[in-house]
Amino acid sequence: MNAPSRRVRGLSPIIATLILIAAALIGAAMVYRYFVTASYVVTNKPELVVEDASYNPTSYTLYLRLSNSGMTTVNITGIVVKGAGGTACTVNATSLIGRVLSPSDTLTAIITVTGCQPSYMYVEYKVPGRSYTYVTRPVPVLIYG
Repeated sequence: MNAPSRRVRGLSPIIATLILIAAALIGAAMVYRYFVTASYVVTNKPELVVEDASYNPTSYTLYLRLSNSGMTTVNITGIVVKGAGGTACTVNATSLIGRVLSPSDTLTAIITVTGCQPSYMYVEYKVPGRSYTYVTRPVPVLIYG
């Protein structure tokens, strides 16, 4: 004789549908939060760019053009100029230290560089209210004159 068969019951279609909808809503909320957080980080990221760095060895002057392409105000804290092999040059940039650039501002300056012939340079800067020091991408210095 055959054993009596048991009837296995599953979830009702309505309950299964509600569980799927809840899972989809939770997933959508997680994706939404990720994109909101990522866009906040991108829009509040400071982005100071050295657009031009040209050096005249006759007058020991470095022509510099900076642009704040980020979405937050930045404060220039230092100018670093390096010669061949990473030798530190002496920089007189007191006119630039402490300068504030708002978003989309551009700054053009001429500073004195002695002690070596510049090879590359970068700018150190901070965002008001933050303790971290940012640096621009190192850029080669064009020698002319």
